[in-house]
Amino acid sequence: LVRSNVPLGPAKEIGDVFNDLTYRERYQDLLARSGRDGLTGVRDRGRLEVEGPEMIRDAVRHSGAISLMVVDADRFKEINDRYGHLRGDAVLKDIAAALMGAVRSIDRVYRFGGEEFVVLLPSTALQGAMVLAEQIRATIAGARIRRGSTQENIGTITVSLGVAAWQPGEPLESLIDRADQALYRSPREGRTRVTAGE
Repeated sequence: LVRSNVPLGPAKEIGDVFNDLTYRERYQDLLARSGRDGLTGVRDRGRLEVEGPEMIRDAVRHSGAISLMVVDADRFKEINDRYGHLRGDAVLKDIAAALMGAVRSIDRVYRFGGEEFVVLLPSTALQGAMVLAEQIRATIAGARIRRGSTQENIGTITVSLGVAAWQPGEPLESLIDRADQALYRSPREGRTRVTAGE
């Protein structure tokens, strides 16, 4: 048996071990929370810009299909103006919760900005994305805006959705833009709609 001549460091006190673990746990918690939208809890736009291209590359390697939808709260400024920003915040939380409840574990929901959300759907062609978008639209259309502690019904929430399927060689920005352009055709055709990108 050969003994090392390298002296061992002082034994750690139990409190030091606890502090190290606590620091590690805090660090893991910070990683989990970073890249999250502070209001709704879904991923934020920064994470979309990092994860989106990776998800497209994975889709190319595996299924060759990935779709994206942009979800916009209809008449959101009117909601804020009429009922106040706290009610508007509650509407955004409700939409985020509905989106998270509708998607698979491999899908990703991001708050894109303001009242817009982006949903990335790997292994999903346009037809499947359109079916899911219509399900989301119908589910959210049944939601009510409640007034504070009285829970009085003061309105309904509706959304419009633009959907696009990835095309070979297309960067994330172009995919988002095509879904966004589809979304902005919705008001001309009547709100609370699902529109496919060209």
